[in-house]
Amino acid sequence: MKSQDFLFPLGLIFCIAVSNPVLADGKSAMVSNFCAKADINAGNDAFVKMIIEPGAVFVPPVSNTPSAQLQNPYQDWANICRYKAANDAQKIRPDIIFMGDSLTDFWQYGDPSFFNQKRLNRGISGQVSAQMLLRFQADVIAHKPRVVHILAGGNDLAGNAGLTNEQVFKDNMIAMTTLAKANGVKVIIGSLPPITKAWWAADLQPIDEIKRLNIWLKAFAKANGYGFVDYYNPLMGKDGSIAKEYSNDGVHPNRNGYKVMEKAAKPIIEKILKSGR
Repeated sequence: MKSQDFLFPLGLIFCIAVSNPVLADGKSAMVSNFCAKADINAGNDAFVKMIIEPGAVFVPPVSNTPSAQLQNPYQDWANICRYKAANDAQKIRPDIIFMGDSLTDFWQYGDPSFFNQKRLNRGISGQVSAQMLLRFQADVIAHKPRVVHILAGGNDLAGNAGLTNEQVFKDNMIAMTTLAKANGVKVIIGSLPPITKAWWAADLQPIDEIKRLNIWLKAFAKANGYGFVDYYNPLMGKDGSIAKEYSNDGVHPNRNGYKVMEKAAKPIIEKILKSGR
């Protein structure tokens, strides 16, 4: 490698260092109270209501562009701070923790009674599997739950964190489940629901890829002795997409949809909790 090959990377690092306010006063970005400054994505009440209330009229919101988000020096990319206060306050060992994206995050609003101190929700809207992996220690392993339920992949398909591929998603799922298994945590994997379009990614037609990923997720769970919950078929309508009575936006379940998911999940959860695996 020639010496000039280092010029661009070093120049880029220098530009970041002199322009990033996080690195002011000669201090690094590693600070003990970073959650006090980090931007925390905790959802929007009006938006969540449009999602979960059956029959509500859904109006797609105007969201920040990825480039604007990346330029925010106070962004907590994995959103580790989202559940920090709840994690600090948790004093008892949970039976199960639900790790996921908006499908999991909105579940706690769609049916608050489903979650409690023994059944924790650690979903964060908009997240890809790589972000879940980064916070898996803080939001799951640290609590020493008996079981973790992982539902991920939709935002990987939509490119929420940029370009990726199926193998990267699979690697992230393998990494999370390997961490769980190494720490004595049993695993349940949820299938993706039948999503035919996503309002924030207009060109996306994910249904064929969802079917392919669900086949892999089911086989992966079986090969490793993990539980598997099929959410795809119970939520599917006659046209092959998520049934209108179960979703207002064609992507996320509403209250009725979450009841369907709970019906599918409860027998698997009970079985895994009772098992010796």
